[in-house]
This record gives sequence, C-alpha cells and structure tokens, in this order.
Amino acid sequence: MKKTVAVVYGGRSGEHEISHRSFLLADSSKFGRESLYKVFDLDNFDAVLTDTGTSPQVAAWFTVPVERHDARPKAGAAVR
Repeated sequence: MKKTVAVVYGGRSGEHEISHRSFLLADSSKFGRESLYKVFDLDNFDAVLTDTGTSPQVAAWFTVPVERHDARPKAGAAVR
C-alpha cells in the first residue's frame, strides 16, 4: 500500500503556514488512496487524528503522534 492520504482541504491559501500547529484529521478510508493533487507532505503535521479502522502499519507511516479514536456512536447516544 502506498503512503498516501486522500484529503479534501477547504482552507484558504497560506493558512497552513500561519498556524502554530497543524493536525491531519482523516478517517481510515482515506489512507492508501491515490489523489490527483499533493497538498502537503505527511510530515508537515504535528499530529494525526483518525479512527480505529486505521491499522498500526498505516499509523507507523507517520513520524508524529497518531491518535486513533472509536468513531462509532456510544450505545444509547442520540445521533443528530
């Protein structure tokens, strides 16, 4: 699997450069996919936030901390 992440970036040009910290927020379906454009190198982020569907092998691609969170709704929680 290639070390790629398909990400939609909706910010204005230059926002990444003026931020003090930057985080990659992507669910497990985005890793290893081909993309038409390269927006940022994977090492440009301070941390990665993803779901538990992301394998430990994919998490090892990064040189920054990777936090994997359970994205499923809690039992009995209202879904909006």
